Amino acid sequence: MDQLLASCETDEEAIVALTRNVGDRTAGEQLTRLLDQSLLAYVAGLVAVVDQSRPIVDLLSPANQKAAATRGAALLAAHPEAVFLAKLRNYVLHYLAAPWQFTATFGEGQALRGEISLESEQLLEYDGWSTAKSYIRSAGPSIHIRPLIRPHFLATAEHTNWLLNTAWHDCASEIEQANLLIMKRNLILTGGATDGHDWEARVAHMQENIRRKDAGEPQTDFNTGLPISE
Repeated sequence: MDQLLASCETDEEAIVALTRNVGDRTAGEQLTRLLDQSLLAYVAGLVAVVDQSRPIVDLLSPANQKAAATRGAALLAAHPEAVFLAKLRNYVLHYLAAPWQFTATFGEGQALRGEISLESEQLLEYDGWSTAKSYIRSAGPSIHIRPLIRPHFLATAEHTNWLLNTAWHDCASEIEQANLLIMKRNLILTGGATDGHDWEARVAHMQENIRRKDAGEPQTDFNTGLPISE
């Protein structure tokens, strides 16, 4: 999403296409649809990460559950756009499009610069914002979307990585038991050939044997390395 926004705000052809209001607007309409699709995918993914983090928190020790709550509150305090971005998914799903606003200006050296924003007035017509409504109102007539995406993404990624690493530590015993069950299952499925620890090596060997067969060379046995007799 960040890369698409950056391209649309710096590429002159994209800027002209998005800001064109007369003549052939096909290119601009295609870019707008791409922005809608990318925005929906981003905010839907964001909400999915939040939703899937909740059961992970439930697995943590009481002390780390408290730490997770503290970290989550700190993230929201540092990134007030978080609630807005989460609720934006429902808006886009409801209206099937975002209220884009495209503007262009000349920057240094007369380089054309674009800005892609969301119109606050149209956003506020939706009644499902809850606490995010105050964020929209405080943003003014429009919300420049790109400056929100990357900082929030990095903060969310850092918090999610902390959750996963902490859960891995807190649930080490349960994970070990699950891995033992997986190893037993692999032994059953492979007739005792492998518990799965060497799966990558086996896949690489199969690929090498396919290459050998295509080249007219003898295939080899995984365990011995010797040619397989026909």
